[in-house]
Order: sequence, then structure tokens, then C-alpha cells
Amino acid sequence: MTKESQKYLKRPGKVQTGSHSKHRQRIPKYSPKIREYFNDFLDKATAQLKYRDRLLQSLAISANYLLGAHDFKYSITAAIQTLCESLAVDRAQVFEKHVCTEADHGLFSLRFGWINNGTETQGNSSSNCDLPHEFISSGWFEILSKGHPIKGSVKDFPQFEHEFLKAQGVVSALIVPIQVDCEFWGFLEFDDCRKRREWNSTELSIVFAAVANIGVAIGRKKYQEALKANEERYRLLVDNAPIGIISTDNKGNVTDVNTKLVEIVGSPSAEDTKSINLYNFQPLIDAGISDAVRKCCEEGAEVSIEVPYTSKWGKNTVLRTLCTPIRNNQGETLGCQSLMEDVTHEVELQRQLSQAQRLEAMGLVAGGVAHDFNNLLQVIVGYSDLLLSRRTENDKEFSELKKISCAAKSGAELVKGLLTFGGRIEAKPKPLDINQVVRQFGKLISRAIPKMISIQMILDTNLENVLADPIQIQQILMNLSMNAKDAMAEGGELTFQTKNVILDQHFYASHVDLRPGSYVSLTVSDTGAGMSKEVLDRIFEPFFTTKPVEQGSGLGLSIAYEIIKQHSGRITCQSQTGEGTIFEVLLPSIEAKEQIVQDSLSGTIGPSGVETILFADDEPAIRELAGTYLTESGYKILMTSDGLEALSVFQRKSAEIDLVIVDLLMPEIGGLQLINEIRKHNPGIKIIVTTGQFVDEPTTKIIQSQIQFFLSKPYDMVRFLEIVRDVLDQKQT
Repeated sequence: MTKESQKYLKRPGKVQTGSHSKHRQRIPKYSPKIREYFNDFLDKATAQLKYRDRLLQSLAISANYLLGAHDFKYSITAAIQTLCESLAVDRAQVFEKHVCTEADHGLFSLRFGWINNGTETQGNSSSNCDLPHEFISSGWFEILSKGHPIKGSVKDFPQFEHEFLKAQGVVSALIVPIQVDCEFWGFLEFDDCRKRREWNSTELSIVFAAVANIGVAIGRKKYQEALKANEERYRLLVDNAPIGIISTDNKGNVTDVNTKLVEIVGSPSAEDTKSINLYNFQPLIDAGISDAVRKCCEEGAEVSIEVPYTSKWGKNTVLRTLCTPIRNNQGETLGCQSLMEDVTHEVELQRQLSQAQRLEAMGLVAGGVAHDFNNLLQVIVGYSDLLLSRRTENDKEFSELKKISCAAKSGAELVKGLLTFGGRIEAKPKPLDINQVVRQFGKLISRAIPKMISIQMILDTNLENVLADPIQIQQILMNLSMNAKDAMAEGGELTFQTKNVILDQHFYASHVDLRPGSYVSLTVSDTGAGMSKEVLDRIFEPFFTTKPVEQGSGLGLSIAYEIIKQHSGRITCQSQTGEGTIFEVLLPSIEAKEQIVQDSLSGTIGPSGVETILFADDEPAIRELAGTYLTESGYKILMTSDGLEALSVFQRKSAEIDLVIVDLLMPEIGGLQLINEIRKHNPGIKIIVTTGQFVDEPTTKIIQSQIQFFLSKPYDMVRFLEIVRDVLDQKQT
């Protein structure tokens, strides 16, 4: 405004009315030129104020969108649209920096955008694609990353940016960097597609404020997504945890549970579990878990317990529970988080391990006792057989001596059975008449079961033979019979039945564990209490038993199952509660009938000879017994009581000795060492080794490789003499 104009403004004039009357009240009516100039000035100023007010209003509206609870994409798009309409631009787009490396400044992806429907663009719009990294040159990237805008006419931009934006129909552009957490996140681009445009300070300040709000909104969304992702990871971690997790408040109310906890307690759902109160829930009270949680909340200390637990829904488990207090930032206890682990299987395995260790110990004890016991049985069997050989069936003492011999031999079989049960003797299958085994077992079991249980036998007279170990078959019969006895506490009927069966291809189709062919069926049935389906499904599991711990190991049926399996057979069970139980054993039959060798009842005691035999055994009774048999058979005997004596005698008289018989376990020098020393003096000497102790297969093979025969005590003396004769008659190798 000129000085002349100012002079006129100071002169008094008529007060004006109407629009902007306050500003025009001092304008003289006689200055039309000045009045026109000043009105134009005021109109422009008013328009600028209104534009600024509109921009501020759009900034406030966009901020409300960004702070609202709307969908994030909608909020950003609505905020951008509000700004675009107030700025009168044709398009706005938000790009996010994807990659940033030294060699490649970045690929910017379009995240949000708005376009005026009336805008005409040329070429392919960038609103549907990502920007190539060349669009942001190193210079521009540096400017934007430092928080500075890029603005102006497109024709003034660098060549590539100029050509790229021109192809999009852009005439002027304003590119403002978006900072998220003080880092360059991307940019907001405003495009004017109709005219060249200079962006004034008011517009820039509004845009900068709006972009700052957008950066805050993006950062908030980023944190929300990170928080949600962390919560999801935590939830997945908790839900997939191999142990149950349950959280409660100080009043015992359940606030959260994971999937494993629901599975452990057998609850129908998490909601059902959350509905309980740990302080008032009777199953937890009975198990002592409620007291542990209460103690944790009241004392603020960890509590650990391991207890049997039966849930409300009927699941039986052993729970190992660790209760840990939940505290706030001030250290106040808000509740308890309990980690619950189902250790039922672990406890069962521990019990099985303990049981197995007891069995192993029993096997070791059996192996140790067997040596001494077999020596005693050897004396009894030997002398009874010797006396029998000197009698005829018509003699008065013959039947009594025969009973003594049979009893001693049964004792030897009992020792073998004990060792077999302890896993210390391998099965020795041979052609076997199952009927004969059942009859002999029937006599034994009749003395072991109560009188109120009757025994019935239905045996097929034309039964085929099987290839089986008689001791193990007796063990199976014993296990099945003892189970039947326990099931008939008030008496009943125990039935043994045998028959021949043919399994055809139709049977094989549904029972692939058995080959088609001829089998012998042995059934053991009782009229006892029977079993439920749940028990029936588990009867062959090792250590599973429904009996008290002191009455059963749970191994009987599992051992029977394994024995039958080793014999290429099959054992099955049929039972219902209150209807009794039927066990059926199927064993493959063989064509050859067992040749039953009758015991020698009288006459000669065995083959004879005149050779010289060195006999070494630390048991006086066995030395005397063997000496008697060998002497009466014509042999010359050199008797010794330990390894050192035997070695000394052999060294002095090796030229006279035709056979050496040594016990495996002797004082001073053991049997194996004695054999080695004897071999040094005479590698070709014939040797028989005897023992009453269990020897494992590898050791047996080593011994057999150095000797002519390995004989287990107690042995039949007639058979002993036959072996002696056979070994002496062997040709030197």
C-alpha cells in the first residue's frame, strides 16, 4: 500500500455496512480506486484465512480418523482423502520402504491411496503397482531419509523421475517422508495432474502435521500387530506346551487353561475347566492340589507336589504339580499359575523297572542257588538210579526207589523252570505230546488249588504232536491256572481241553500272525468272575494286573504270550464280566509222533570200559557217586577234589589218562583255567565239562570249542556213562 493510500485512509468518512464492515468503516467514499484495491486485498486475505481454516479442519478430521477405532486401512484412506480434498489435489499415495541396502536404495510398495475420480492419467497408474527402485534416486533417497520433502513441478525433477511421473499424468508433486519410531518408513505423495503448483508454507505445515499423525498411526498399528503376534506366539507356546498350565486368581477361580491341561484332567472342554473353583473342587481337595494352590497364593512361594488324581470326569492320573505365584509390578501376589504334568506313564515305568530289577535279582539268585541245588539233586538222582539198577521190578524197594528218582528229576526240572522264568535258560523245543504234559500238570495243580475247584480234562486221544519246550508249556499252564484259581474265589470248574484244528486261508485272512495248516488247540477255561472289556484289552501287557501288588507281578500272561509267539503260535482270550474266561493256545502240529523212551528199569547200569579217567569235582558226594558208577563199569578212576590237585595228577600221569571230567566251578583253579593248563601238556586229551550253574550262550560256545562234551547237572547216570563211552570212542582230530 502506497503512502498516498495511507493518507486517504486517515481521513474521516462515512461508515460502511455490509460485508467486512469493520474493515471498511474508515474508507472514504470518494476514493473508488483505493477502495477497489483494498477490497481486493481483503478478499484475498479472507480467502487465505478460510483456506487455512479448511486445512486445519481437515487436519483435525484426519486426526480423528487416525485415532478412531475404525479399520486401519479405512482410517488411513479416509484421512488421506480428507487432506486431498482440502488441498485440491488429484491423487495421494502412501508407499512403504521394502528393502534398503547399500547397492539398492529400496523398492517402495504402495500401501494406501486415494484418487479423484475425475482425474485423467496417462500410461499405467502407479496406484496398482510397486515403484521401481530407480524412481527414488540416491539423492532423493538421502533427502527423504533425512526428513526433508521433495516438491515442485515434475518438469524440474531429474530425468527418470520426470519421465516416470509424467507418464502417470502428474504435473506437480509433493513428496513428504513418513517417520515411524524416528526411522524412515516411507513417504506420502500428493499429485496435481492439472497445473503447476507451488506449495506454500501453510500447506506444507498442515501436510507435515498430517504426515506426522500418519506415522504415529502406522507405528501404533505396528506395535499392535507386534503385540498381537507376541500374544499369539505366547498362546501357541502355552497351548502346545507338553505340560498342563492352569492360572487362578487369589480366590481360586480359574482364569486360563491350556489344551494340554484339558487333556490331562480329561475335561470335556476348556470352558468346563474354567467353570470350577480350585478351592471348592472336591477332586482337587481330595488330591491335596487345592491346598498347594492356596498355600502358593497365601505365602507367595512355590509349591510342588506329586499325587494320584481322579478328575471330575473320571480320568485317573498321577499329577506332578508346580504352583508358582503370579505377581504385579509391586510384588503383590495376584494369583497362581500351576504347571501340571501327567506322570502316570513315568510312575508306571518306574514301577516296571523296579519289578524288572526284582526279577533280574531273582534270576541271579536262582543262577547261584542252582549250582548247589543241582549238585544235591545229582547225588539223589545218581544213587537212586544206581539202586534201581541193582533191583528188579519185583523187588520190594523198587517202587519206592523209583518215586525217589522221579521226585529228584522233577526237582531238576523245577530248577530249569526257575532259570527259564528268570531268562537264564533258552527254550529247547522238542517233539511233545501236549496231552501227556497236561496230565502231568493236572496231578501237580490238583495239590495247589482249593478243593472247591474241580478239574476237568477233555483230551483228544488222536492229538498230534507239537514242537515245544515242555518246561515252558508247563509254565504257561501254571500261569493260566493260577489266574483261573484267583478268579474262582468261591469255587468253580477249571477245564483243560485239547483238539486238532485246521486253519484255512479264510482264517488266515483275518489272522495274519498264523500260517494256514494243522494246529493243536489247548484251552484253559474257568467259571470265575470274568473280565471287563477294558481289562481284556490289556491282559497281555507286561506288568498289567488287577491284583494287589503283593499278589501279582503282571508278568504271567505277558510271559505266556512271548513263549507262544516264540513257538510260532497264538494265544487268545474270551471273557465277559460274570461269565468266566477261556484262554486258547494254538501251536503248529508236526507229523512225527514223539518217540517215548522208556526208562531203564533194571539190568546193567550202562556201557562199560577199562580206560583211565581223571575226575575233578569239589563235591564229595558227587565224587563218590561218579566213582561208584565208573568203577562198577570197569573204568580206572583218578579222583581229585580241586583244580590244583587235578592239574598235579595230570602232570604226573598224563600218559596214562584217557579222559578228563571236570566241574566248571572249583576252588583253587576253575574249570576253564584247568582245561587250558591241561591242553598245554596234552592238546589232544579228551575232556568232558559238567556244571550245575547257568552258563550263557557265548561262554557255552567258548567251552564247547575246547572240549568234547558239555553236561549240565543233574544228569542221568546211565546217560552219563553213555556219554563217557561215546567220547572215549571218538577218533582223535
